[in-house]
Amino acid sequence: AARLSVGFFGLGRMGLPMAQRLAKKYPVSGWNRTAKDLPVEITRMQDFTAVSNVNVIFTCVSSSSVVRELLEQMWQHVRAGTIVVDCTSGDPDESVKLATKLRGIGADFLDAPISGGITGAEQGTLTTMVGGAASTLEAVRPLLETFSSNIVHVGEQVGSGHALKGVNNLMNVAHLMIAGEALVALAHRGVRPDVALAAINGASGRSLATTHRFPEHVLTRNFAHGFTVELMDKDAGIGAAVLRSHFPTATVLPAAARAFHDAGRAVGKHADYTEAVKYLEQVGGVVLREGPLETRTKD
Repeated sequence: AARLSVGFFGLGRMGLPMAQRLAKKYPVSGWNRTAKDLPVEITRMQDFTAVSNVNVIFTCVSSSSVVRELLEQMWQHVRAGTIVVDCTSGDPDESVKLATKLRGIGADFLDAPISGGITGAEQGTLTTMVGGAASTLEAVRPLLETFSSNIVHVGEQVGSGHALKGVNNLMNVAHLMIAGEALVALAHRGVRPDVALAAINGASGRSLATTHRFPEHVLTRNFAHGFTVELMDKDAGIGAAVLRSHFPTATVLPAAARAFHDAGRAVGKHADYTEAVKYLEQVGGVVLREGPLETRTKD
């Protein structure tokens, strides 16, 4: 088989450390929308003609519409047999359309969204949720293993990985909003947030929100997880669309998506997604921090 060579599109906070890990074992050419200095191990792609020199294309950008724009620009240079691996948290329906178009020129597509944050990308411990043919996954598995320690083949259907990632992130914001509402109510009942979490995190109500997001980012008031309201709201919206299509009578997750969307509008799209809790604090008249309670009586 031909030696794997990679073109990596989207060298942002996640993409750059992923590409650097790939470059330890494989030749990697990189492209980013905004000019930035690249580490020496990644060759800068001067233009899209360089796509004809690679047999695996990675995309790790903000949305499926950006993936589509990129592929349209590189279309005439993509060789038959090329595999496009989209690590964007994308739209499953858009991915099906892109895969169909790529098949028309003899290229393959996998949706392979990732979870695990910047630390996971740097350490090579990301979870990757792959939709598409098992044979295509096996062809690129060695590449994925450079940055992912948990590769889950979600299904043969393209878009299944993106559907799962959207629902996963919708669950994430649901847990955040649930914990926020719970702690606001308990504060008014005289229970300190840090005391409440000490119990909840050893009990059955715990979640990632209670074990990590609140202790590390809310109660400390640093709100610095590193993922914006805008991106999380986009992902939660994709998850909510999966529910609308496939379980339209569902109530809890759609309500969580709306609650996070409203909170996100209040705190601003560039805020850290954990700052959505500030909206609950404002409405509830509580500041959720370590130590003595800070509540105000609602007028």
